[in-house]
Amino acid sequence: MSTALLAELGAVPAAAKDADEVSEVETTPGSSPRRRTEVEPDDEEDKAEMPTCHMIVKGTFIEVTDGCSMMQRYKKIRKLKTDSILAECDSEPEILLPELDRRPLPEAKSERAQSPIPKKEDRSESPPAVQLSRASHGRTTVMLRNIPNNYTRQMLLELLSESGFDSRYDFVYLPCDFQRDSNLGYAFINLIDSEAVDAFWTVFDGFSSWAIPTAKVGQVTWSGPHQGLEAHVERYRNSPVMHRSVPEEYRPLIFANGEQVPFPPPTRRLKAPTKNTR
Repeated sequence: MSTALLAELGAVPAAAKDADEVSEVETTPGSSPRRRTEVEPDDEEDKAEMPTCHMIVKGTFIEVTDGCSMMQRYKKIRKLKTDSILAECDSEPEILLPELDRRPLPEAKSERAQSPIPKKEDRSESPPAVQLSRASHGRTTVMLRNIPNNYTRQMLLELLSESGFDSRYDFVYLPCDFQRDSNLGYAFINLIDSEAVDAFWTVFDGFSSWAIPTAKVGQVTWSGPHQGLEAHVERYRNSPVMHRSVPEEYRPLIFANGEQVPFPPPTRRLKAPTKNTR
């Protein structure tokens, strides 16, 4: 309520009414309030003649806050609710879990511990499995592998003679590469009996005392699929390696009582060797 209004009702002295500032706020619908201030008169006579002004406030809401924003007040309310819930939880009685039985479990007996460990058979007196199968099924033809490629057929025959195998074999063939003039690294040898097979296997399986420097180590295996003297004679008598164009030193040999004998003649016309002839 303005001072002019109070003075009009008689609650304010006339002197206080004259001392107040006279202002008027005019508001019209759809427009912002306008303030109109009267020019202060220079003398007291002008003040006395100044008409009484009334202040009218329309469509205004006054909000009194504590200085906190809406988000701050929301956080305070949430914190109060959370603290109250935690307080209720703290007041609940503590649930105690039963103590676990920590006694050690009884040791389980292992079946392996109960069952006795089988003893290994003593096979020191019996010959190796390879020796048992050397003369089985009448096999006598062996294959000597890892022969140095510079070895010739004559060098192989000399090696057999020096190793004590004179008259103990009846067939020898060292396949060669005709173009490179070198052997293919293996040879077929037919021994006359099982005793000669065992001796040959013992000497040349792991053999390394070659006539020329090399790191190759000999290996003995069974020949296949052909076995025996007759099978190898039939295999090679009609082979291109027996063609007249092939040098004699590349051909297979047969022996009788330690002496070389002529190879049986072919039964059909021989073909000339090719690049893949063995």
